[in-house]
Amino acid sequence: MGGKSGGERGSYRYVEGEQRLGRVPTDADGAMLALALAGTVHHLLMHGSPQPGENARLVRRLVTALVPTANGLGAWT
Repeated sequence: MGGKSGGERGSYRYVEGEQRLGRVPTDADGAMLALALAGTVHHLLMHGSPQPGENARLVRRLVTALVPTANGLGAWT
């Protein structure tokens, strides 16, 4: 993760922790998940969501879309 932003590094460490806990599959591409998560959070912080107060729900939807669980329901639903 050299040369990445602080937000992306933090997101990567978070994803790694979730992988160790078994909540994100170990074969998931942690660097790409971190990039998507950091980019989305940055966008929402800078521009807001279309509906006020929806940022947390949109981030959960993103993670669910990117990281399906074994039962097919998605993470953090």
